[in-house]
Amino acid sequence: MAVSLRTDLPTKGGRGRNFLASPVVTTVVNQLLATAVQTAMKNAWLRALQHMKDAAFPVGIYHRLTNGWDQVVAVDVGDVFDEMTTRRNQLDEVRVRSGLS
Repeated sequence: MAVSLRTDLPTKGGRGRNFLASPVVTTVVNQLLATAVQTAMKNAWLRALQHMKDAAFPVGIYHRLTNGWDQVVAVDVGDVFDEMTTRRNQLDEVRVRSGLS
């Protein structure tokens, strides 16, 4: 399962991914994650990122070319089960997104 991390940078450099082990999910619709599962996963990641930010350890995306980083400000979770090695550019994915406070 992939969680997309977003910064304020509107380019490809402002996006990152974090892969999780596959959760035990019994709520699927036509082999896609149900909206409730997407929302629960997104909210859990928001709480984790907010906790790290509040503890003075904000999560960011590092840029090799500039040796700088941008802080993650939002989280996206899609309804397709993702894998690190598989391209799935032919699937239309519905995403839920929320920003950190």
